[in-house]
Amino acid sequence: RGKTKLSYQVHRAVDQTCEIITATKTTAGDVNEAHVMLPLIEGHKTNTGIKADTVIGDSKYGTIENFLTCYDIGIKAHIPDLRKAATKRTEKRMIFTEEKFIYQEQNDTYTCPAGNTLKRKSLHTTRQSIDYGAPKKVCAVCSIREQCTENKSGRTIKRHLRQRELDYMREASRSKASRQDIRT
Repeated sequence: RGKTKLSYQVHRAVDQTCEIITATKTTAGDVNEAHVMLPLIEGHKTNTGIKADTVIGDSKYGTIENFLTCYDIGIKAHIPDLRKAATKRTEKRMIFTEEKFIYQEQNDTYTCPAGNTLKRKSLHTTRQSIDYGAPKKVCAVCSIREQCTENKSGRTIKRHLRQRELDYMREASRSKASRQDIRT
């Protein structure tokens, strides 16, 4: 689409207290910045000898992978959740958001807003998620289907294999301290 343009991005880790750049990474302009968080964290530790205790970033860093990486290495993630954008898109289409579907841990199912049960349908090992859905026949005759899905096969809900840890990190990212750090 038009003329190509050479571009690059410079990513930085900054010590919040001293406002000193502690690590940098330069990438091609088309590299998703979410993928450079861990190298910046590692660069910070290598250059300063100090483990970061909190990561603060914009919403582009708010990926599942980054939240779980922070969980695994014991770092607070003060990052807006990318899921908010997906939720807003769903709301614009006037369709129920995933929050309207209640997970039943004891039997590993979801209950939809109409009261139907969504069971495991498929496992996606590369995405580390499980799809849950009701039988096509159940969705086809549902009285609130128009508010739930436009898919002919019915509504599916994705659940990450590490959903509990992910929920914990997402909740912490909405804390008062996190919102203040993001504002700053």
